[in-house]
Amino acid sequence: MECWLLSVVLLISNFKIPKIPQKTLSLEERSWTAARFLETRSTTSVRNEWPFPSTPPNKNGIRYCTKKFRQIGSVCNKAGSDRKTHARSPLSQINSNRIAENFQMSPTSSIRKASVKLNIPPSTVMVKLKEMVKRAYHPT
Repeated sequence: MECWLLSVVLLISNFKIPKIPQKTLSLEERSWTAARFLETRSTTSVRNEWPFPSTPPNKNGIRYCTKKFRQIGSVCNKAGSDRKTHARSPLSQINSNRIAENFQMSPTSSIRKASVKLNIPPSTVMVKLKEMVKRAYHPT
């Protein structure tokens, strides 16, 4: 009987509960959180007195809202600066002109050679060629 109990205890102790991601708070929730924490200085009271139907933020979320309010003076998110995007930056007009000029002078130039010559990544050269509706030269 003791062996069985020991194996159950070991099984339970190795079990990891998956973390549930914290949802983003609305502007109203963030402002209430910061104001209430500055009033009471207690994360527990903020969580216990949470007036919204959603679940209250954890301690770190409450502290983050308050820290942001103290540093910036607002709990609003800056437009697009809080999250990093992995979108491509737009191709500058200068690079577009350089690529177009290069392929007008030597239309049989390969993408690799053009990218080395212009010091521009090959993927950028390929994107511009697609925009120009030109096909890259492939020697046979």
